[in-house]
Amino acid sequence: MATAPVRALSRVSIAWSGNAPTEDTDTLVLTIQNYSVDLRMWASGPLKGSIEWGMVGYVLDPPGSTPDTPMLAWDNIIDSREPPPVELPDEASFELLADGHVLETGTMYNPRSEKAEAYKEVWKCEDVQGASFCVLERVGEGWGQGGTGRSFIGRLGVYTLGHAVDAKGVYSAYRDEQRDNEWQRLYHVDPHGIIPSLPAEIPSSWEVGQKVALREGQWIVREAGRVE
Repeated sequence: MATAPVRALSRVSIAWSGNAPTEDTDTLVLTIQNYSVDLRMWASGPLKGSIEWGMVGYVLDPPGSTPDTPMLAWDNIIDSREPPPVELPDEASFELLADGHVLETGTMYNPRSEKAEAYKEVWKCEDVQGASFCVLERVGEGWGQGGTGRSFIGRLGVYTLGHAVDAKGVYSAYRDEQRDNEWQRLYHVDPHGIIPSLPAEIPSSWEVGQKVALREGQWIVREAGRVE
């Protein structure tokens, strides 16, 4: 795995196969050390407010990545989509643009065209300087590696993303943001309420590898710290 920069990215646009860029989702990706926590919600149309794509995965350092041409790869642990019919390496290259945005370039399966296509995504870097962060994974009672369900919660500064897939394959997620010192739930697709909220402040006592209780479940701290 790669220890990637800790950052929060909001997507500005995506362009497929050289076509004009568009954006019909509200997408937030939290890269927290070795983990990527990614939630993309439909922002318009008949599916507004539902999950367009959600995933949690390990961040990897692919061959060919250099300081001049940085690349990242991902190995998803849970994914709201079925595996695509074509097998592609999940990796991309990154470039810092003059306006401070980040350009991501790669190839992935486009569910609309049902084929692999080149894509370009433009991302806005949110300000997380000095922010605290954590990644928790639920364990015990059928949850965790080797269990029938997986669930993760990632927080970075004022952003929190919760993800879960249960034993029946039902995918749940939420997105919280802190605004005016109050946590607000922006999106909630969790019909059975299986993903708990985090405390308003990350306890300073949380350390990597520690087990903590949230509501009725046990969770293990996978990442914890503060952006320097």
